[in-house]
Amino acid sequence: MVSSNIDALTFDRQQINQTLDKRSKEFTDAYDVLVELEDDVKLHYAKLFISFKEDVVKRSAEEIKHLITTDDMMRELVAELNQAKKTHMKAKTEWDKLKTKIMLLQSELKQNLEFNSMGQ
Repeated sequence: MVSSNIDALTFDRQQINQTLDKRSKEFTDAYDVLVELEDDVKLHYAKLFISFKEDVVKRSAEEIKHLITTDDMMRELVAELNQAKKTHMKAKTEWDKLKTKIMLLQSELKQNLEFNSMGQ
């Protein structure tokens, strides 16, 4: 029983801090990419909408929407955006999992400290 208490009390704080920093950076970087791509998609959509609206050929809003959706550059941007959303979600999940593990470690450490103080 004492060995498990020692194991819980000798975790590597530096490693935990490095892991937290790494996951935090991955999470914020993924969010930065996501926001930037969302802006790029909106901007490209607006440019296409204006160009189709000002074209000599009169089109309905629905036709313009279909033309924008099938635009090669728009399809590329949307694919990149979808990938960025997946990357962001994965980074968020990893961050949340790490926070949960740390909370469990804190709880275990607290229990071990209480158990040790009762034994003395």
